[in-house]
Amino acid sequence: MYMFSLLTTVIVDKASKSPADRAAGNPSNLLGNDVVRSSEAIKFSGMLPSAIGGIIGGVAMLLASLGWSSLIGLGVAFGIMGMNLLISRYTKAAERQNLEASDERVRLLKQAIEMMRGVKYFAWEPQVLNQVTDCRNKEMLKIRRFRVLQMLSINLGRISPVLSCLVTFLLYAVLLENPMTAGDIFGALLIFQSLRMSLIILPTNFAALSNVALSLKRIEDFAISNDFLERPLATGELLAELKLDKCFP
Repeated sequence: MYMFSLLTTVIVDKASKSPADRAAGNPSNLLGNDVVRSSEAIKFSGMLPSAIGGIIGGVAMLLASLGWSSLIGLGVAFGIMGMNLLISRYTKAAERQNLEASDERVRLLKQAIEMMRGVKYFAWEPQVLNQVTDCRNKEMLKIRRFRVLQMLSINLGRISPVLSCLVTFLLYAVLLENPMTAGDIFGALLIFQSLRMSLIILPTNFAALSNVALSLKRIEDFAISNDFLERPLATGELLAELKLDKCFP
């Protein structure tokens, strides 16, 4: 809550001194997207210590119960976690594209609202609606890519204990021909299942913190940008601009 209030205060204070249209970021979009997402994502960072402690404790218990053969299963678990960390890099890139598309859509809508009298007078509503719809469709594609990568990371964390347990039992019983007792089986299953949440939380938090860093960088760029910009007569300042040159029949 403190972070939400602080970022909101910084953006509102800067917006009161800044021009409405700027490449550093739109205040409405920063408040509606970056601040809200950062505040929600930072809540999960409090689970990082428990996740790290759970992994350390799980590794120690597996080594004590199954010996070095459990290292193969743990290697599979950490390999999947490494894949999740790699996916988090693509997730961060997808989130950046998502935020940029959202900025473009907000600028386009704001420009359409500001020139609404001209749009209504010349009956340009269909043309404006088509441009806004196309911009929103492009944004939805980027949101879908971000969500697909996010769910892929979560599901990989969910199947990690199952695969790790399977590999460990195969190595322990089949290759090493060690006797499998009920205590060993259920004890190892319990330990691997206890590692499940930690293996999900750790890469998910890394991805969330990467997105928080991206949002904070956007807010920083907005906060340190010039308060007043020279307004050139030539076009090219706006990232999104309504195209009305083909509105006449």
